[in-house]
Amino acid sequence: MARKTVTEDFEIFPKRLSLLMKERKLKQQDLAEFLSVKRQTVSLYMTGQSMPDAEQLRNIAIFFNVSSDWLIGLTGDRSVQIRAVDMLGISSSALDGLLEASKAFPDILSDIFSHPGFFGLVAAICRLKAGVYTAKRAHEVVHEKGLRENFDSVNVLKSFEKYLEEYLGYPISFVEPRHALYGYLDDVKILAENLAKEISGYNNLSSAELMDHIYDFEPREIEDFAKYMNDLYGKQESK
Repeated sequence: MARKTVTEDFEIFPKRLSLLMKERKLKQQDLAEFLSVKRQTVSLYMTGQSMPDAEQLRNIAIFFNVSSDWLIGLTGDRSVQIRAVDMLGISSSALDGLLEASKAFPDILSDIFSHPGFFGLVAAICRLKAGVYTAKRAHEVVHEKGLRENFDSVNVLKSFEKYLEEYLGYPISFVEPRHALYGYLDDVKILAENLAKEISGYNNLSSAELMDHIYDFEPREIEDFAKYMNDLYGKQESK
């Protein structure tokens, strides 16, 4: 049976494999043992008479700590490149969005990500997201104990009293800024706020979850509250 001859498109592989072997001062047997193949198989790779399959190509790249794309000539950079999605822990669609934004607004995007305020915005959204979880968990606890009507009626009234006091005590100014820059700034604030609400799940909160002060707790406090309510009402129900 005639040996398979590597096409011209893959002639670069045996050259680069031979280069790596020479740089590391390795014998064919050294690589063969790592790949769990015969020495003759490595010899065929190096002479261009055979090509490794995908699994062996990956193993060779791992052995020499080089890019498999470099081994077959798709790139001139031999270093192993960490994918942005893996390094940043983001989805492919998120990366696509960043690439599109970088094409349209390269300077702005760089300024945003390098500015300390960007980290602050992300941290604020994370806090909001944690607060949303706490509110929903607290609402579940109240519903489990049949206290929804009581808390809704009392706390909604208190909330409206607070809002009314703030409204009547707010100093009214007839001199309002009209410069276009203020409008642009308002647009930025609104977009940032809407983004934070959407990412955190804030928009999914019910009016009761937003109004009831009983939900202004930390997650740990909510769990303690649930245990307290269970102990209190559990004893009453058992009587």
